[in-house]
Amino acid sequence: MKYFLSVLFFASVNTLNAQFYERPLEDSPQRNARIVAQQNQTIELPFWDDFSTSTGTLDTAWWTPQSQLQIIVKSGIGIDPPTVGVATFDGVNAQGQPYLPSPTDGGVDSLVSHYIDLTKVPTGLRNTVYLSFFYQFYGVGESPEEQDSLILYFKNVDGQWDKMWPKQGETYSTDPTIFTEIFTQVNGTQYFHPEFQFMLKATGRQNGWLDNWLVDYVYMDKRRFATDNSYLDRAFTFPPSSIFDLYTAIPFDDFVAAIDKDLLFKPTTTKLRNLEADLQPVEYSVNLYDTLNNILIEQITQDQPLVLFGKQLKEISSNPLDPDLLDTNTDSLYLMLEYSVNSGDKFLIDSIFNSNIDTVFYDSLHVKEINLRKNDILRRYFNLHNYYAYDDGTAEYGAGINQPQGKIALQFNVLEGKYLNRIDIYFPNVQGNQAGLPLELFVLNDFEGNENSVRFQSNIAISHTGINEFISYELASPIFVTDTFFIGFTNLSSSEDWLTIGLDKNTDSSDKIFVNIDGNWLPNTTVQGSIMMRPYFTKDPPILGIKEEESVVIDVYPNPSNGRLHINGSYKSINLINVLGKPVTYEMINQDEIRFKVNSPQVLILLIETNSGMISKRIMATPN
Repeated sequence: MKYFLSVLFFASVNTLNAQFYERPLEDSPQRNARIVAQQNQTIELPFWDDFSTSTGTLDTAWWTPQSQLQIIVKSGIGIDPPTVGVATFDGVNAQGQPYLPSPTDGGVDSLVSHYIDLTKVPTGLRNTVYLSFFYQFYGVGESPEEQDSLILYFKNVDGQWDKMWPKQGETYSTDPTIFTEIFTQVNGTQYFHPEFQFMLKATGRQNGWLDNWLVDYVYMDKRRFATDNSYLDRAFTFPPSSIFDLYTAIPFDDFVAAIDKDLLFKPTTTKLRNLEADLQPVEYSVNLYDTLNNILIEQITQDQPLVLFGKQLKEISSNPLDPDLLDTNTDSLYLMLEYSVNSGDKFLIDSIFNSNIDTVFYDSLHVKEINLRKNDILRRYFNLHNYYAYDDGTAEYGAGINQPQGKIALQFNVLEGKYLNRIDIYFPNVQGNQAGLPLELFVLNDFEGNENSVRFQSNIAISHTGINEFISYELASPIFVTDTFFIGFTNLSSSEDWLTIGLDKNTDSSDKIFVNIDGNWLPNTTVQGSIMMRPYFTKDPPILGIKEEESVVIDVYPNPSNGRLHINGSYKSINLINVLGKPVTYEMINQDEIRFKVNSPQVLILLIETNSGMISKRIMATPN
């Protein structure tokens, strides 16, 4: 079988077989977007939105209700945007539903402003009104095709939409790593009316998260000019990296068990941009908070000086956090990492022509909302609880397999043995709807293929709840895992339907992914990122529900025991744990005898795996 990397476009889906690919996300499921329908509002200049504080949906202060139902705001999809968070244009609405079920080209997402009363602009300043914005050609998303477009319209006094950009003969910047700034003058009496609006409208395939355009830093005001591209604004552009060395979330007991806790963590990084043409000295700080108890744990980096040259984008980093400051006398930690910059940024009203500003500018109800400092704080949340995660919780793409009986597995390494009781997976809706497709969920010790390799198997069907919302698959009984283990699934579909899992492109655990297309397990070489699959653990051992088959007789004695146990009967493996599920060290003297040591009287549980299932024996242990 041929095995290689390809970005798969839907025109060729049915022509390629037995592959594991990166795939653009189509036809995502409806999510529970809390969008409040409301009438269009009338606002005044200035207009400014950098999308940095939006949490998925648009800011209702600037955009129409219809836009809020179409556009999703994301961070991490743009490559080095002006500020963190961009408006995304594609073939699904804000609930993840496609505009059409078929890959027809046509109009897709629209971003439309509220009414802007331009009669309030003094006549002498009307030739200074400009709209500017930045756009990027897909970033880490899916590339538009030659016939696709992003078009800017102005609404004239007659209610008609006039195309303003791109101009005749003008071409798009197609570099997916660059955000290009566009300036358009509001020029003509037909636009200075009480219900002026502007609209950015995309065209592309109407059946999925395809043909992506990204827009950021939309600004419209008077007293501007065609090259007015220096803003008294310093802004973060990307979410902070993970505080953990390998993961984005880890079990709390791994943290407690680690001998050298420093190895679990690493310094974090992000990027800071100077949107002004002139040099600006700044200071930045990084703090770590306990969100459950609302306390500051550590000032990781404090008032770090930095000089940003004009228009410079610079990566900044934190000092390593001190794990000794984290509370180990609990069962979980919920942390917030906060970057902040003392930037010298101002409120927009203070930064533009402080003298001779007309009273209308001061009186605008929206001036108070235009705060250039709002992109000076950046937060990210981390859990030390009961699961591992490589991904950051957001899928920019998908990883798909269309081979019947094809398998995908994800490797994890535990520092301390624990009971796996649940697997969470994000299956996005793609190519129509993959809900209901059958698969086999599994847990493996290794890829050797012997009777000890497979720890768990269960047939399930794919289901959905919403965009980036994981589905939990409970194991029938918790299983004890140590060292290295693998979770994954087998494609049980008899057709060549694509079975696609969410792919986070902002983290990379591709070396932990393994694929079995033709009966042989191979390291992943075709997909870069982190597939969205997470193992969850419980402290409760599988005591209830374990039945001893009448045909299986295992005698364990003496009981009570002072450190020596005899085991009579045929078995495959054993484990000795305490009532909290933690493993107890023991020595195997021979097949029929083990020795252990305890410091106080307590109940231990001997788990015995036989050919007929699992048997548990309660042992009253005493010090020897």
